[in-house]
Amino acid sequence: MILCVGGDIHGALDRFFSDVLAFEAALGVRFEVVLHVGDFGVWPDPERIDRATREHDGAGDFPAWFAEGRAAPRPTVFIVGNHEDFTWLAERKGKEILPGLTYLPNGQTIDLGEQRVRVGGLGGCYGPRDYERQVRDLQGYEKRHYTRDEVERLGARDGIDILLLHDAPAGVQFVQKRGNGRETRYMSEAAGLADSRRPHATEGVFLRTPPCPRRCRDRRSSLHRAQPGRPPWQSRRRRDRDSRSRVEDTG
Repeated sequence: MILCVGGDIHGALDRFFSDVLAFEAALGVRFEVVLHVGDFGVWPDPERIDRATREHDGAGDFPAWFAEGRAAPRPTVFIVGNHEDFTWLAERKGKEILPGLTYLPNGQTIDLGEQRVRVGGLGGCYGPRDYERQVRDLQGYEKRHYTRDEVERLGARDGIDILLLHDAPAGVQFVQKRGNGRETRYMSEAAGLADSRRPHATEGVFLRTPPCPRRCRDRRSSLHRAQPGRPPWQSRRRRDRDSRSRVEDTG
C-alpha cells in the first residue's frame, strides 16, 4: 500500500489535492489513501473561524467544498489539529464529512484497504489544564486539547501500524529560525506522548517500518510518500473482516 501524508493545510484544499496529484505524476504511482496530521481547516461556516485563522488566510476552501459536497480526489483520512471547528466535528465522529474525506477522532482507529493497515489517531494539542479532564466535559475551544482518557483508549488498541499525531511527543526539540538569523529552541512537554516516539518519525506520522525519504514541500503543506518494504501486517491479516475501510470506536 502506497500512502501520501500531509499536514497543516489550513483550508487550502485546492492547493493540497493539486499537489497530491502532481506528486503522484512525478513519482509514477497512485496513492491508495492520503493521511493528514491535523489543521486540515474544517470550517463549514466561515463565520465560526477562530482568531488565529481569521488573522491569517481565513477559512480557505473548505466552506465551498462543503457547500458543493465535493469529493476528495483520493480517499483521505485526517485527525484534528488545533484550528478546526471542533464542536461541529464532535457531532460527526467516524463519518465521512465529505465524499472520500473521513475524520478519525482521538483514541480511535481505522483499517485501510485489503491489507487492513491499522491507523490510530490522536489529534489536537496538549493543554495542561485539560489533560486530566474527561473529553466529554471539554467545551468549545477546549476541545482542541487531547485528554488522558483518549490517550489510554488508543493505547489499549492492539496492532496499530501507523500513529497519526498533531502534537510532537515529549522530548522532541524544535528549532525556530527567524528572519534575522536568530534561533529559538524549545522542547515538547506533551504529556501522554512520551512513549509514542519511534525511530522513523515524519511530520507527526509514526511508522512501524522505515518510510521512503522522498518529500515534496510548499508553504502551506507537507507531503510525504510512505511505502514500507515488507509490512509486519502482511503476516497477520485479519481475514474475518471485510475489505472496506472503517473507523472503530475504541471506547
